[in-house]
Amino acid sequence: MIGVPDEKWGEAIKAVIELKPDATVEPEAIIALCKENLGSVKAPKTVDFWDELPRSPVGKVRKKDIRDTFWQGASAQNLGSRIMNIAYILTQSARAYCDRPAVCLGVVDVQHLHPITGRSAALAAALKQRNLVKGDRVLIFMGNRPEYIEILFAIWTAGCVAVPLNAKLHPNEVTYIHANCDAALAFTDRPEDVEGFSAVIAVGGPEYNAALQASADLQPAHAAQTDPAWIFFIPAARRAARKGAILTHRNLWTMTTSFLADMCPVTEMSAALHPAPLSHAAGLFMLPFAQRGAANVVPQSGGFDPHEIVTLLHEYPHSSFFCRTHDADASDGLSCA
Repeated sequence: MIGVPDEKWGEAIKAVIELKPDATVEPEAIIALCKENLGSVKAPKTVDFWDELPRSPVGKVRKKDIRDTFWQGASAQNLGSRIMNIAYILTQSARAYCDRPAVCLGVVDVQHLHPITGRSAALAAALKQRNLVKGDRVLIFMGNRPEYIEILFAIWTAGCVAVPLNAKLHPNEVTYIHANCDAALAFTDRPEDVEGFSAVIAVGGPEYNAALQASADLQPAHAAQTDPAWIFFIPAARRAARKGAILTHRNLWTMTTSFLADMCPVTEMSAALHPAPLSHAAGLFMLPFAQRGAANVVPQSGGFDPHEIVTLLHEYPHSSFFCRTHDADASDGLSCA
């Protein structure tokens, strides 16, 4: 058994077999036998028969030589870059934890991992139908709501760059950022504030809902380590003081891995509460929980309400959340016991 290049998954299992003299067997029979004894995950996807396998002087099969035969001429760089797309966090998690809740609105499960993966793929297909290409900037201008997460993963699946904006920004500030980053499209729940934009999809509107009805088996686009994935804009009163930061796919993978290694353990029974804006640190905080099959919970209020947070902490005992210092001060005197 070796790993060989695969256009869809990056790498797939292949069985390379040297038969005994006069022996015959069908590839399908080999695959079925492996599935029965090893499980479908470890079973080969394809089978090759060789007259003779390469061996060392002591008779040991040289698996590296066999593997090199299939990888010669393959674009290992492209295959590796495909897996670098941060959208694979969702697709991989859906395979492992398909029935776990992915997004909750308060105490209500809104989407499980398998359906939200399909919804993100459908939205990504809608972006491609609008002729968006790799690297195009896509604004997200709305408050915290369950759709935020599927939109982020849809943007990355399409190979585009997410530009989340704080929902409290003045429309003039949004217009400035839209022009500054040369956004190709905007997702919003307040279309009246972006009427001058050439391409807008209203979240919950007819076009958005129609896109979700279309089935799309779309895999995440190729993404190199240094390709941008997320653009942060930091507003300021003075235009000269405005700042921005570009996070690459590698940055997001590194932050996700570092969080799991250094911050706190996360399992499929954990939960991330999001009283803080998903357009900022909370959106990054969402990624490690999505990777581990844990629920991302958007409060019903869409923000920080101390009594609501206490209720959610009782409902999700293995939960974590970020909030600003003065938000935390507002919860003084509340007991979670």
